[in-house]
Amino acid sequence: MPVEQILDVPENGTLTIQLPGFLKGSKRVKVVIDEVNESREEKIALLQQAANDPLFLADMQEVNKDFEGVESNIEE
Repeated sequence: MPVEQILDVPENGTLTIQLPGFLKGSKRVKVVIDEVNESREEKIALLQQAANDPLFLADMQEVNKDFEGVESNIEE
């Protein structure tokens, strides 16, 4: 299962990565470093695009289906 994190780079340029529990016993992991250039305005624009993206909307409908009836199951 891939894990993706976006981290702020400190002034000293050194990052420390905390591995999730399921990876702690691993002998090797792959780390990919890539620059993230998203401003707040870009993030908002991406969210606005997602509102009309058929694949995103289908995914959201699937998530909604997964959670239908959860409240009724909790109260039982």
